[in-house]
Amino acid sequence: MDRHLDAIDGLRGIAIALVVAYHSWLVYGSSLGLLSQAGFLGVELFFALSGFCMFYPFARAKFFGTPAPEWGQYAYRRAIKIVPSYLVALTVFALCYARRDGSDHTAIGYAAHVLFVHPLLPHQFQSISGPLWTIGVEVQFYLIFPLLASLFVRRPLLGAATVAVVATAYRVAVLLVNPDPGFFPSNQVIAFLDLFGAGMLAAYAVAWAHSRPAHVDIRPAATAVAVTSVVVAGAGMVAFARSDAMTDSSVFFVWQLHWRLAIAVVLFALVAATTLALPTLRRIVANPVTTFLAVVSYNLYLWHLEILAFGQREGLALPVALFGAIAVAAAVTYGLERPLLAARFFGTPARRQSVQTA
Repeated sequence: MDRHLDAIDGLRGIAIALVVAYHSWLVYGSSLGLLSQAGFLGVELFFALSGFCMFYPFARAKFFGTPAPEWGQYAYRRAIKIVPSYLVALTVFALCYARRDGSDHTAIGYAAHVLFVHPLLPHQFQSISGPLWTIGVEVQFYLIFPLLASLFVRRPLLGAATVAVVATAYRVAVLLVNPDPGFFPSNQVIAFLDLFGAGMLAAYAVAWAHSRPAHVDIRPAATAVAVTSVVVAGAGMVAFARSDAMTDSSVFFVWQLHWRLAIAVVLFALVAATTLALPTLRRIVANPVTTFLAVVSYNLYLWHLEILAFGQREGLALPVALFGAIAVAAAVTYGLERPLLAARFFGTPARRQSVQTA
């Protein structure tokens, strides 16, 4: 079976499109309705896809007897994928904002970001550039992933239940301590464990399904589940848009904490079912636009908000700013990220495998 899962690329493209639509709305006031207003959920989808992509090779190894990735290779691929592009963006942003924020403050923030500890520090959580907090959360998840992977390989349902209980307990504790939690406590890595776990469980389900006898065709049922999950997600977005969370930031974070487990369940169904669906649905999801966006998604995520903010300050039209963000993302992706992923360092070949480079 081809390890390149086209639906995963399509979903990644949809995730970055949601995030960019959300920030375009915040910066320019240009709205695509629900897609903009609830576009922050693209981050949740990214976390689920990350869990899928990281765990899928281990799930395949269990069901197909292929060698599981070595942990040294795992760490290398994570670093070569994430760090160089991140450092380029971080350095540019820090230099641009050093005068505004003061050199001492910027230097402290830069050090915290380089060490990926900025999400743990209230005053650095969103310093330098807002979206970078998710990179810190992602890297912190990488550190605990080996432990979770060991559990999910042996007992996937227990693993999913464990991360759900831990994440839910943390979110309940946050609400009990502070009914108006705010951004910082609501978005720590522990608060997202069930989203990462949803992706890992989806990867296990997909590998299991692909190991079934060829005459067992689950694609029609998977397609129905995928469509249902989209309908449920749409209904949830409508409910959010009509709630007080749409206009009240304190209610917004409470809403996130209340509904994140339900979001994880929907994302498990969406990711697993879409990946296993009929080719027609997979082609719709993984169309040329979403596939291209998937390729540049990481660098587009890093750069788009700052370029949008610059465009708005300079009076540039939104399409011009978006074109600039995509152009920069493509340049960094094809000029830095892809060559590094294809290169050989320290004797380790970094062959392109879609599910391992998300």
